Amino acid sequence: MMFNPYSSLGQLETDLEFLRVTRSFGVSISKTLKVHDSTEIKDQLLACGRLKLVPFEEGYHEYTVDNGVARVFKSLKLVWSRIIDPMQADCQDIVARLKKSTSFNARQEYDKYLRLIWEIQADIMVRLISWVRVDRADRAEIRALLKEVQDRINQVVAYLKARETLKISCAWQFRLYPFCKNDASYCLDLVGSRIFPVDSNLLRGLRTLINEQSTENLEPAVISQMEILERKGLIQPFESLPVKSFDSEKVAESVAEILQDYDLNTMTEHYFWEDEK
Repeated sequence: MMFNPYSSLGQLETDLEFLRVTRSFGVSISKTLKVHDSTEIKDQLLACGRLKLVPFEEGYHEYTVDNGVARVFKSLKLVWSRIIDPMQADCQDIVARLKKSTSFNARQEYDKYLRLIWEIQADIMVRLISWVRVDRADRAEIRALLKEVQDRINQVVAYLKARETLKISCAWQFRLYPFCKNDASYCLDLVGSRIFPVDSNLLRGLRTLINEQSTENLEPAVISQMEILERKGLIQPFESLPVKSFDSEKVAESVAEILQDYDLNTMTEHYFWEDEK
């Protein structure tokens, strides 16, 4: 865990080098420790006055860290959410096909993608640490970094788009999650967060559809039930998320403000609720 209650700038560099040497490119760098109830770490942080309790419906408990570490994390998280995350949303179908393919070559392509993204994150973090250490937030240098990151992200997108021609087989990700509880059969609508009962035959049919990606062995009655769900918009793959626009000047200004925030010392992850369901 790169960012935890006991992190320092030096420890961040040590952890980053460890991940690099061990080639742990699947590890996300911009993650915080999530402090749950009934855990030893919660009691430790609470006892030394480093924990702000947050209601469970709002997110995880906040904890205090070194100011430099907090500035590096928040800046890294901002760049991730504005530049890297939209790219991953736009290319999620290609990435999913690479990840789920049984082809060894495709798996190597996925590993390369992970390495490219990890190296971009790592280079951003190294630069942020260096700026925090010398207590400098030069806007021109920040803009230059964002331009470099955007150029590298564009190269990753071009790499992924070239993989679209591989015709890699991939299981669709359906909105429905079939499950049993107390000897009864149900389905969870993963988008609408709605649970509804189904009969055992439909439950088995849905599991076959999701796991085998085929309706060949399904009974006509089950297929008819599935057609009803399809008309309701439930038997369909997830749609790609819209790509957010990226305003380099605004992001550069925000990063500069974070790097000059000497009161920032908390780590937190909150839930964000939509007004419309």
